[in-house]
Amino acid sequence: MKGLIIKDILTLKSYLKMLIIMMILLFGMGIVTQQIDSFLPILLVISPMVALVTFSYDQSSHWNSYGKTLPITNAQFVMSKYIGAIVFLIAGVTLITLLSLIIGKGFPNITLVLLSISYTFFILSFLFPTTYKFGPEKTRLMIIAFLMIPSILVTVLSEVNITISESMIETLMNLSPLISLILYGCSYFLSVSIFSKKEF
Repeated sequence: MKGLIIKDILTLKSYLKMLIIMMILLFGMGIVTQQIDSFLPILLVISPMVALVTFSYDQSSHWNSYGKTLPITNAQFVMSKYIGAIVFLIAGVTLITLLSLIIGKGFPNITLVLLSISYTFFILSFLFPTTYKFGPEKTRLMIIAFLMIPSILVTVLSEVNITISESMIETLMNLSPLISLILYGCSYFLSVSIFSKKEF
């Protein structure tokens, strides 16, 4: 399984360089506008999304057809994608933290980081099974939709004058990491089931 993760990283070598440059530019925009906290969720959500790009490469190169002949279980195939997303997420958090320390801003807001990570796992919990089921092309629109959900929710709640108590917000914030991890785990088993039934 380690080899599968390394394969994905090497496959995305040039893509990762562009991603790092883009993240640095977005971070720079945050510094210029003095709104780094506003760009932090975007940066953290982008990094693990790279794992979804590997599906397109696998499809275009017919990797799955070849991979199925290897002594690797379906569970290991799927697990490599899920762990790969975590690796990319850790890399993103590390890069953002280093940039923040370099410019003298200190460590990023831990609450915002945890919420961003939780939302990222929430998104991936739906996108991974969907990608395995329908393919990467049909999943792209869902990615855009999920990224727009927070803005849409804020707009709708403000329009209908719905107020959420601070205690409820605090409870949701405290539970979000646990809920997202549970969803991520359940998503893995669903993806294994879908992948096992597919023929390449």
